[in-house]
Amino acid sequence: MEFNQLFSTAKVKKEYLIIMLPIPFVLNFLYNYIQNDFSVPHLKLTNILYAFFAFCLLCSIGQLISHSLGLNSISFSIVIYLISFFAIDYTYLIFQYDDTSFSLMFYVTNILWLLLLSRFFKKKYLIYCLNILFTFIILKVLNSTIGEKLFTPIETRGDVEYFWFPMTKILYDNNLKYALINNIEPGYGLMINHVHAVLFKLTISDPTFEFVSAVPNIFLFVSILFILETRFSYLIKTVCSIMLLTIVVNSYWLSYLLINSLMGEGVISLFFPIIIYNLLKHKISKYSYIDILVFIIIGFFYLSKPFASVIFLLIIVIFSYRHKNMRLLILGFLGFLINYLIYKFVITNSYSNNYFNKTELMDFDILNFRNIIDILLNLIQLDRVMSLFLFILLTLIFINYLFKNYIDDSIYIFFIIFINILLVALLYVSFWQDRELESAYRYIFSIFNMYILGLGFELKKLNS
Repeated sequence: MEFNQLFSTAKVKKEYLIIMLPIPFVLNFLYNYIQNDFSVPHLKLTNILYAFFAFCLLCSIGQLISHSLGLNSISFSIVIYLISFFAIDYTYLIFQYDDTSFSLMFYVTNILWLLLLSRFFKKKYLIYCLNILFTFIILKVLNSTIGEKLFTPIETRGDVEYFWFPMTKILYDNNLKYALINNIEPGYGLMINHVHAVLFKLTISDPTFEFVSAVPNIFLFVSILFILETRFSYLIKTVCSIMLLTIVVNSYWLSYLLINSLMGEGVISLFFPIIIYNLLKHKISKYSYIDILVFIIIGFFYLSKPFASVIFLLIIVIFSYRHKNMRLLILGFLGFLINYLIYKFVITNSYSNNYFNKTELMDFDILNFRNIIDILLNLIQLDRVMSLFLFILLTLIFINYLFKNYIDDSIYIFFIIFINILLVALLYVSFWQDRELESAYRYIFSIFNMYILGLGFELKKLNS
């Protein structure tokens, strides 16, 4: 009896500890919110409202796909849906002898989805179809009535102005083949640009591409949806959601990076943890053709960004070895293979995935390890909120390690975070040792949602 009471008391104390974790982040957010005259200057309320209805449209599509194909995840279904446009468009390049427009490929992909889902359609799924129609009409009404007041573009600068906006516009206004041939960064994967183009087509549908912040604002809602779909307790889901919202929304730079611009980190931070988490919970044994289709589409995530591409392929290899399944290895590398074939036979004026300038790779004589310390000091000075978050996460990892609280799946999450940080460190002590170190912050937190997922696993261990 005494043991049970002691155990119960310890569990309650742990829950109180978990409840207290987001308090400093909430207080900091409220302080800044009040200081800014009860507003968040870098986020427009009208755009957030529009993004919510756009999210409802995506959510309804995700519900239909999830229930029809048995994926058991709306957020994962949304990711599969969005990447599928790129997978089909990219694969079609092998057979493309004419200039098929992006718009036509968008409609063709949706028709293929309709044909696939019609095989599994049941009357109870009709509600999802009605929701799709209803939210689509709402978006059209908002587009026609609110107009320019709603879609005032935010400032474009840096990589957005140099690469993400112009390449997305070239792709949207023409087609993928034309974009690859005229790529500003020859060989750079355009999956992220394609996702932004698809979202713009799905929600705004203007004949030419113009950036509006309401579209990437959708990522904030999908991120919360993903957290709510995890297998964590309600308490942990609530804490993780609050910390995500208060950290991202409070920070101008992090908002710009993840939910308020065309920066590639927004797609990476959202898609990568959703894909990995659903791979972890998926039973990899026998495959139906739906499983095969899903893994084929996932394979095109390789054509996203350099670090994410390398880590993704590494995870696929580890998964294949762990489950002794060569089929997963082949399907996961299919995007890599098709990319090779396209640059071998279709786009012959460029290199495939030429992420680094060859002169940069040879332009250093010694390693500058001092940069690692400077990056850490910059992080503490520039963003104390994120520094506190990392301190909490590392403390939880240490406590759980000390008391031998293990969850196998979390190993993959922290492996990805560790490899990403390691690659950033290697980059800045060697090839980019003379570049400004503040940009390292961007690459370290380019998978911020993965950190939130890791936090969820650590809280789950602590509370077990």
